[in-house]
Amino acid sequence: MWDRIAEWLNAHPLTWGGTLAFLLALMRMRSRRAPWISTLFEALTCSLLSIGICGGLTSLLPAITPQSCVGIGSLIGYLGTDAIKKFITSFVSTRTGVSLKDRKE
Repeated sequence: MWDRIAEWLNAHPLTWGGTLAFLLALMRMRSRRAPWISTLFEALTCSLLSIGICGGLTSLLPAITPQSCVGIGSLIGYLGTDAIKKFITSFVSTRTGVSLKDRKE
C-alpha cells in the first residue's frame, strides 16, 4: 500500500509540495500556539500558494523541474505567508522602482 502512495506522490509533485507546505505551516502555527482557525487558514494559504508558485515556475522556466516543487512547498510552509509577502513586495519594488507600500487602493 505504501508503495502505491509513494508512486502516486512521485507522479504528482505539485500535490506533494502542497501537502508538505500545508503540514509545515500547520506545525509552525501550532508551535506558536495560534488559534485553530488561524492555523487552518495559514496552512491552506501556504498550500495553495505553493501549488500556484510551483505551477507558474515550472511553466515559465523550463530549467525548474516539477520535482523541485517538493522543496519549494517545504520552504513556503516553513516561512509562511507573511515572509513570502515581504519577499515578493521587496522583489517587485527593487525590480520596478515602485514601492508597493506607498500605493493607495
